[in-house]
Amino acid sequence: MKKQKELEVVITNIERHLLFIMGNVILTGALFWLVKINVLKADVTEVNPFSFFLFVPLLFFGFQTLWIFLTPFALLYKDRIEFKNHLLSNKVFYLVDLKDVSIAKNGSLKIIYHDGDIETVSLLGIKTSHRNLLLNEIKNQIKLINI
Repeated sequence: MKKQKELEVVITNIERHLLFIMGNVILTGALFWLVKINVLKADVTEVNPFSFFLFVPLLFFGFQTLWIFLTPFALLYKDRIEFKNHLLSNKVFYLVDLKDVSIAKNGSLKIIYHDGDIETVSLLGIKTSHRNLLLNEIKNQIKLINI
């Protein structure tokens, strides 16, 4: 019989800001409109061959918009936190290594490790009401782990 892996429980789910999601939807819609105007014309002789290169950014931004729409900004587990800013970035910080966290003046999350290293994580796209929730939950989990 196979060993079943335990499902990890998410303690806190930090959501994205609605305006950030809508901005991505508008950008994808604008790219689709450009593709429709330049490629899907009524007469084939009017199509510019270079306009076929618009499909690549349309597919990328369309997939990223779908990904942003379906995934949360951050997931806080018992022993780690995962930040999913965009499609190509997935940062994982283990709470055992962290000493303290705070919000920097520019609005990013400043993470301080036990060895004195400092790293910043951009909070672009996070719900405004969830900034303090994220900070408080990380601090609580750090206190529980470091006891």
